Amino acid sequence: MRIYWKIFIAFWLASFLLVSSAMVVGYLVGPPDRKPPPPMKDIFRGLHEHLAAGDLNRLSDWLDNNPRLRGIDLYVMDSKKVIIYPTTAVQPRIKKLFKEARKSRGSLHRYDGDYTHRKLKRGFEQPYEMLLRTPSPWQRKLQENLWLRFVLGLLISGVVCYFLAGLLTRPMRQLSQTVSQLADGDLSARVDIPTSRWQKDEVTELSSDFNHMADHLERLLKSQKQLLGDVSHELRSPLARIQIALELVRQRQGESSELDRIAKELQRLEEIIADLLLLPKLESSGELLNDTVDLIGLVNAIVEDCRLEASSLGCTLSWQESESELLVRGNVSLLRSAVENIIRNAMRYTPAQSSVDIQLSVDERGILLTVRDYGPGLSQEHIDHIFEPFYQADSARGHESGVGLGLAITDRAIRAHGGSVQALNRTPGLEMALRLPSRLQVFL
Repeated sequence: MRIYWKIFIAFWLASFLLVSSAMVVGYLVGPPDRKPPPPMKDIFRGLHEHLAAGDLNRLSDWLDNNPRLRGIDLYVMDSKKVIIYPTTAVQPRIKKLFKEARKSRGSLHRYDGDYTHRKLKRGFEQPYEMLLRTPSPWQRKLQENLWLRFVLGLLISGVVCYFLAGLLTRPMRQLSQTVSQLADGDLSARVDIPTSRWQKDEVTELSSDFNHMADHLERLLKSQKQLLGDVSHELRSPLARIQIALELVRQRQGESSELDRIAKELQRLEEIIADLLLLPKLESSGELLNDTVDLIGLVNAIVEDCRLEASSLGCTLSWQESESELLVRGNVSLLRSAVENIIRNAMRYTPAQSSVDIQLSVDERGILLTVRDYGPGLSQEHIDHIFEPFYQADSARGHESGVGLGLAITDRAIRAHGGSVQALNRTPGLEMALRLPSRLQVFL
């Protein structure tokens, strides 16, 4: 059903509920404090006088000018069953009311008022019938009490609008939630499409289009991952043959700077291929987190391995080694790759004669490892994207471009452990904050 029809039905439903509630409330609270209408005998006397005079205009003026008769409707029928007053009355409907009043022995109670029926015979050649409608208690209450009408209307419209808003926004909230899941990497997230005709509207059509887009996007990304994996596997065989050939050349010709350069580039190519193979594995969450890892010992080992390289770059690693243990549940190879990537990345950008500060702490939010360099920072534009695969922000920091996989691997490895990685600009430098949840901590 279209949104237009939902709003249309809700409007008339609110109107119906408003009128019905007004009737019920009026009967419950009773009539207002005001002058009561005159007794029936006074009304009959006045009616008799004006009918005897044969002047219906004077009868109309008498009804309009008497404050105590306001809101009272009077109908007069002659002996031929013709409504002679008021002349604008709808004949079939009023005749039906006269008939119902006769059957109820002169007193008829309806939703629109109370009806009193009388026959006027004295002094007339032909009898007249009179039908008098006085407002019901709920009508008089609402007519006199403006605040009651306002509160009642506000309450009814508020309830209907609440349910209407829920009906219209429920599929929008579901669509928003699915979009967030897809943005977080859940490619299987889809919007549930209702099968009921009543629930189908423009938002449902948008949700269906979104599902088609998500299907296409999932196929494209899976094809891309498959291609990367296949290419990486295919490259390893020729790379291994080149490395064997390089060793044979070294045995025949001896060491040379040219062969060392070739070996270095082959090693870099091997690392790139290893990263390409590791990335799909992290995104598929296929790694088991069953190792008990001493995080302090892991950082100690990585820092010790990096000290020689840091010395060649002219910087130092500021880390207070400790023999204590901080045990966590996780995957040791993934954690090592994550920590080593951010430390080596900081070593590349921190200036000579400066340091890379490494700190590990535990608080109520979990375990926090920070690695800070003192090089140029990054603009917010680059910070928002540096954890994406193949994104290169090296030129912004005055460094030769890398492949753009190290921080992507760090981000996915930590997220596989339920943690997060954040890049923060400092003055000067850039700080990487790696956080693991406290639930991973193991106490012996």
